[in-house]
Order: sequence, then C-alpha cells, then structure tokens
Amino acid sequence: MFNAQLIRSRLVVELRAIAILVNITRSNIMKLLSLENPLIPSQYDLNIEIDPLNTKFNGIITITLNKNKNIININEFSKFKLHGKNLSITSAVLLNDDNTTINLKVTPVIDQEQFLFESHELLSLNDNKYRLTIEYQGTINQVKTPNDKTHGLFISNFMKNDIANNYILATHCQPSFARLIFPCIDELSIKTSFILTIKSLRRFSTVSVSKIDSIVENDDESSNMKTTVFEKTELLPTSLFGFVIGDLEEIHLDLPSTSKDSTNLPITIYSPLKVTQATYTLDIVQKYLPLLSKFFNCKFPSNKLDFVLLPFLNDMVMENFTMITVQMDFLLFTPQSLANTSVRNQTIQLVVHELVHQWMGNYISFNSWEYLPFNESFATFLAYYLISQNDSDNNVWATDNYLQNELGMAMIQDSDLPTSKSIHDSYHQRTNFTTTTTTDLTTNDLFDPISYQKGIAMLRMLQLSMGEDLFQNAMAQVFEDKDTFHNIPVKPMDIFHKMGQVLKSENVTNFVSSWTRLPGLPIVSVQTEIDEASKSLKSTLTQHRFYSSENIDPEFNQDTIEDTPYHITLLTQLPGKLNDTRNTLMTDRSLKLDYPVTLLNCNSQGYYRVSYETQECYDEICKELTLGNIDDISLFKIFQDISFFLGNKFFQKSIHISGTMQILNHIASSPKDITLKSLTLWKSLSEGLSLLQTIVQAAVVHNRRAIITKITKLVTKLSEKVDDWSVETLSQVHDSYELSSLSKIIALTSTTKPTEEICQELFKHIRQGPKDLIPIELVSSIYMTVSYQMTSIKDWKKLFELVKTSSGIASHIIDFNSTSENEKIITLQNLAITNLGFVTTEELITRLLNFIDTNIAAGGIENAFIGANYNAQVIINKKDNTKVRDAVWKWFKLHYSGWKRNLTKNGASDGRGEEKLEKITFMVLQMFVESSKLIEKYEKFEEIKPVWETLQREDRSNCTIISGFSK
Repeated sequence: MFNAQLIRSRLVVELRAIAILVNITRSNIMKLLSLENPLIPSQYDLNIEIDPLNTKFNGIITITLNKNKNIININEFSKFKLHGKNLSITSAVLLNDDNTTINLKVTPVIDQEQFLFESHELLSLNDNKYRLTIEYQGTINQVKTPNDKTHGLFISNFMKNDIANNYILATHCQPSFARLIFPCIDELSIKTSFILTIKSLRRFSTVSVSKIDSIVENDDESSNMKTTVFEKTELLPTSLFGFVIGDLEEIHLDLPSTSKDSTNLPITIYSPLKVTQATYTLDIVQKYLPLLSKFFNCKFPSNKLDFVLLPFLNDMVMENFTMITVQMDFLLFTPQSLANTSVRNQTIQLVVHELVHQWMGNYISFNSWEYLPFNESFATFLAYYLISQNDSDNNVWATDNYLQNELGMAMIQDSDLPTSKSIHDSYHQRTNFTTTTTTDLTTNDLFDPISYQKGIAMLRMLQLSMGEDLFQNAMAQVFEDKDTFHNIPVKPMDIFHKMGQVLKSENVTNFVSSWTRLPGLPIVSVQTEIDEASKSLKSTLTQHRFYSSENIDPEFNQDTIEDTPYHITLLTQLPGKLNDTRNTLMTDRSLKLDYPVTLLNCNSQGYYRVSYETQECYDEICKELTLGNIDDISLFKIFQDISFFLGNKFFQKSIHISGTMQILNHIASSPKDITLKSLTLWKSLSEGLSLLQTIVQAAVVHNRRAIITKITKLVTKLSEKVDDWSVETLSQVHDSYELSSLSKIIALTSTTKPTEEICQELFKHIRQGPKDLIPIELVSSIYMTVSYQMTSIKDWKKLFELVKTSSGIASHIIDFNSTSENEKIITLQNLAITNLGFVTTEELITRLLNFIDTNIAAGGIENAFIGANYNAQVIINKKDNTKVRDAVWKWFKLHYSGWKRNLTKNGASDGRGEEKLEKITFMVLQMFVESSKLIEKYEKFEEIKPVWETLQREDRSNCTIISGFSK
C-alpha cells in the first residue's frame, strides 16, 4: 500500500548524503587504502554463482591492478591489502606482465575489514600491471522483514499466485558494502570499470549496471542454470555497482535518442509483483530524461536505464549507475492512488531526483563521503527546478512543503546558536562522532537535514544570482570536460571553480565557500529614508548573523559570536514590480543604494531573514500592495520573518509591530468594493493574524487591555471585508489559508457583538446540521466565542455535552484531513475541551474547575484551562472584585497536593502524570507573572519553584513584545 508520508520522508531517508558522510571516522580517513596501498584496481572481472536455496555464493574475481600514483619513491612491494568482510578466500594468484604466476598468502584483518595479500618475494612496481585472481565464498543475507539489513547481497522470497518460492536477490553497496560481495578497494576515491558474469537459475531475470552482452544456457537439458555476461561498465566507484536477479516481471519502453549518433535508449522497470502499476514512472522518465540531457548538454551516460523494485530496501531508494533500486511501495500505484495530486507530485520528485544522480553523483562522482551533502542537495535542487519549469501545476519552489517544511524548518534549526554549525563543521563533527567501523553505521543514525536543506537553498540562490541561463550553460561546460570530471572523482569546489572560469568570476567559488564555511544564517536590515540633499528615497542594507534567543543565557554577549558577512543573493523587488539588476549580490556588511527597495528575498527563495526597519519601508510596501505589485508569498515572507523577531530581544524592533499593524490596517481600509477574497492574500493574511494573536497572548498574560482593544478594532475592520459570513458561503470554502484566516478573525473579535451573532448561528448548525456544513477549521474559534458569551448552566451544557461525545455532530463537520470518522470525533471532542473554559461567570468557572478536578487524570484535560488562563484578569464577582485567577488560585492550592500524589503515582511509569501536573501548574502560575510575591508566599513554593522559574524564562519574550508595542 502506498504511504505518502514515507515518500516524503524518503527525501530525508534517501539523503544518505548527509548521513553517509559520517560513516568514515577520522581514524579511517587516515587509513584509506587508496593512499597507502602500492596497487590500485582499474578493473574488476567478477564471476558469481548463486543458488537461492544456499546461504552462500561462490565467486571468482580477476582484478587488474596498477601502480598507485600516490606512492612515490617506492619501486618494490611484497604485500598489499583489499577490503573484504564476511568473505572466505580459498586462493589468490597474482599474474604479472611476464605471465609469471605468484601464489599469495592471504590473512584476514578482521578489525579493519580487510585482507592482507603477501608474496614470498619482492615484486616490481615499475610500470607493471598485475592481474589478481581470487576464488572466494560470500554470504547471502536473508531478509524477511523491513528491519533486516539489506546490505551486500541479500535475498527475499515472496508469495505470488499462491506460490511462496519466488525469490529476488539484490545488492546494496553504498556506502561501504561492496566489500561484502567481492574483495576490492571500497572507497570513493577510486573509479574502475566492471565486467560481471552471473550464473544462476534459468528462470531468473538478471539485471546489472550495464547491458547484457550474452546469455549462455547449459546444454545439459536437466540443468536449470544459465550464465549471463554483462558489458563492461563506465568508470564507477564500488558504491554504485550492483545487480539484481530473481522472479521479476517487467515493462519496457524505448526512449527516442536526442542525438543523431545514438540509438534509442531502452527503459525497463522490473518488479516482483504488479509491475504494470509502475507505468507512471515510465511517463516521468519519458518526459524528464530528455530535459536533463538538454540541461547538462550531455546525453544519458549509458546505453540503458533500469528501475528495479524490491520488497525490502533499508535506504528506500539507491541510485546505482543505470540500475536504480526502489522499495516497491514507492512506485506501484493503483489508478485511485494516482488520482491524488500529492501522490503524483511526490513520485515525480522521487524519480527525477534519482535521474539527476545518473549525471551528478554517478557520471560525475566525488572523492569523499564528505561531499555527499552536495551530491544529494544538487539532485533535489535540480529536480525541483526542472519540475517547476516544466509542470505548470507543480511549482515546487512555491509550495508549503518546500518553503515551510523544508527550507523554513532548516532555517529555524539553524537559528539555534548553541547547536548551529556550518556545513563544513557539521561534517567534521560527525567524523569524530564514533570510532565504529563503517559498515556498523546506518544512514538514519547520523542524518543532518540542515546541511542538506542549506545546500539546496545555496544552489537555488547561486542560480538566481547568476541567472538561470548562465547557470545552465556553465554547468553544461563542466560535463564537456570528461577527463577532469568523469575519469577521476572530484570535489564539488572543482565544479564551482570551473563554472567561475566559464563566467570569468571569482564570486562563484567565494559564494559557495561562504555558505559552506559560515554557520547559521543572516538577517538583512532594510532602512529606506528620504535623503535630505536629493529629497528622494534611498535604502541602506546591513547584514548580521541571525539567531533565536530562546536557548541563550541572559548574560550572553553578542560580541562573542562569529558574525562574518555572508554572500547574499538579494532578490530585490523595486517599486513598480521591477527586479533590481544593478545589485544582485551582497558581500559586505552594508550596501547603500541610491534608490528605494520594496522587497528583499522576493518569492522567499533566499536562506535569510529580512527586517524592514523604517516607516518609509512600510509606506512603500502599502503603496505597492495598493497597486497589486506584492504577491501572497512575498507578503507572507514579510510577516513570517517578523514572527521570528517578535519576542527576540536581540532583533525585535517596535517598527515590526507597528509595521504589521499598518499593513493589516491598509488591507482593512481598502475600498469597499475590494473584499478579502478578491485580494487573494489568504496565506499572508493568515500569517499576519498569527502575529496579532502572539501579541494578544503577551498582552493577556500582562493584562494590557489597551493593546487587546486596539487589535480587536483592527481585526473588526478586517472582518467587515469578508464577503459573506453565512453558513452557506462558509461551507463552500475549502482553501486552508482562507479558513485559517477566517478562524483567526473570529477568535480575535470574539468579544464583539457581530462575531457573537455569527457564531451563535454557526454553533446551532454545528449541533443540528445539516450534513457537511461547517469546516472543521472554524470550529475552535466558534466554540471559543460561544463559550465566552455563555452566562447560564443551560448554555454551558450545550458545549459540555460535546466534550463527553461529539459523535452526534461529526457528520455536520467538513474535514478533509481526518482519515476516519472516529478521528474526526476525537478531534471535535478535544476542541470542545480546549474551549470549554472561556466562560466569565463565577458559577461557570466553578463548574469548569470541578470538571477538571473530577477528570484530572483524563488525557488532555489540562487544555480546559486555556480559556481560564486567557480570561485570568476578568472580574467574575463585582461585590469583592474576584477575578478568574483568584478563583483558580484558591482551587489550585486546595487540590495541588492531592493531584501530585495521585498523578505522579498513576503516571510514574511513563512520566505522563508528572508532565500533566507541570502543564496545569504552568498555566495557573502564568496568571500571576507580575505577582511574584503572592506565588513565593505559597507554602509549597519549593515544590512548584522549577515550573515558576521556567515560566519566568519563557515570559521574557512576552515582556519584549509588550515593550515593543508600547514604544
């Protein structure tokens, strides 16, 4: 069955790139055989005999060995080494140029996964070529579950047509598992050719990294064996070698040649089952393989391409040269599955990513696992680019998956100052992580998504800075130089150096060096002001390193951090929606422009944040909004960056808050005939309203009612720009950002009469129907509003009943994300609990607190406190000025000891009870952040002190926000 989440996670898991780079320890780097061995392989002739009923296989390999050019001043040798693990060598014979046979002594060096070969006499290194023939036996790894290791040569059997003895045997050599299949130098720094011969069952299909040259079936009619000989391969590292044999079905197409001197390219997909469900992969290959040939100005680097689908593969996908192996769930789809746009898009990304590898990573390969981050980043970058260019409905660069889940999450993690590392340092940190031998590590153990995502962003920024055509032309010239970039493994910087030579610019290598050597990410401050002399607007850009303040000690000194200027692709939009072609790259601390800018990082493609810091900046933004010159993504990016400045004492400025208010007020004040729907700014509006919610939350905690009132007035103006609040209209809204915006508008105006009336009507339909009427995205804010307005037990019970069960209303709710009706019911119950406590009468508060106390051990019960926390300062008894928080504090002190005893006892095994108690304590204490003396007088203060101290630390961001708003 297809699992969409697995496909997405594959773009994490398959990034063996970043994980694999750690598989070689610093001690192993110093022991590379390619540096110390007197002989280096130039070709492997491998003969393997495989019987699927046997746990062993027999092999004979003849290795052509040449003098190691890294060895100088040594002309004779008597011993050398090859990698090998779980192999049993029975004989090793060396033949020199004079056809002299030398029998070798073979000694396993188990701790180094090597064999030592020794001659009884000294042998010459002077221009001699040796042929080493080894007879040996290897192990076939049995794989029966997804948890079994698919390393080296492994076998799976599967059921087909009620027959269980169907077999598939496959190899996986990356990063260092070729040594489990044959003796070799199993390192990236060596590229060799392979000639493979396999003897196995006659019924088996046989696939490898080159075309079949011949098939010889045994003349003995009683024999069920055949011998398959494959053509000599292109130059490859051992990690890209492989073969598959077994009971396989196949589908096939011939891709017309894009070159006059080439024949058609055969494309074949093999699968143990249901291979016809893989036809979509053929469609993708047929479309994108010619596009890749055109991009690189280099035809496909072999004479065939195969996809082999396997029942099990730990790395999910492996880009062996011309023989891509894939866990079969990822490419087998029913027509119903392919009707899902997300499934199709993810499959395109997967297949094109692997196709890119055939050129970058395979044809051009790298001499160290250190460079796998670049290898994988490039494959994803180019796949995203080509898909976005050639599929009008799939601009990957503009999707939430890229901007939020990939680029956005990497930037968040890279802002954490204590843990942020450069791509370069991240590698070296991992090479020191362990001294375990390479084959004991898995790719998941040491995965670093930040380096991978940062690499994609770096390549995208470089492409946009150079210009897409120049980037492509320079890359094509790299592939023209076969001697430099194919015959020997390279470093990524060799590619960028070549591109720089083509463009006659040092900025290419300097740009890449900047983004691989510097940690973290930059923030660019924009100050647009009127120049007094010319009376015209001019802008000044200033860059520094950006970091979040959450995990920084209060005594932190900003002067202690590395703050070297980055090379930043500005992506500037000027007034009139013009692109700035004069200043595209910022390399210094500051840059003065004699003209105003509207936006930096247009379309959110850069790996940096932008801080607009003068009134004139926001005036220009509002002016361009009026003209329709700012799109939804760019405005969203303005608000999103501000969201990371809010509460950050190092970077928040009061202009960020007033600027946000100005933009939203500008939208709310647009002409009456312009509605929110007509503006099509739902994504950015949702983010802008989230900023207001953050400010409101800080104001609630510190009882700044004037701030809340001001924001309520602003959002009320926005609510009036909604086309229609009727149930019929809302039931037709399916856009997630529109629904998110509407929900936030309701929540931020929940105390107003118009919103109350709207929500009373909507709440009635939630309870009574009809079917599929209210989008689930609106339910929470509707509950919140009606809860806030409740004054009687009768009204409160209407919502309370939905806490106990929401099965009766589930059919009235539209939810496109729930996988089952039961999941929807649980979600609705949780929403009812979360909003039950927004009541503001003494009687209902008492009811709420009794309900929480009675169900204190229930899952999620602490969420019922959210409303009481929000209304902490509301007076519920005018006679003695009792506030919500007073009632809660009295109740908390009465029950705390009993909760602690019961919750910690009942939840001692997994810590959930203690965690629940901490959450409740936190929310109660948050009502008193400015009343420390009251809390510290509590007789059990020492018990709650850790939570109080945590609250004080986390409240610093609220204090910063309040301070910024006040200014």
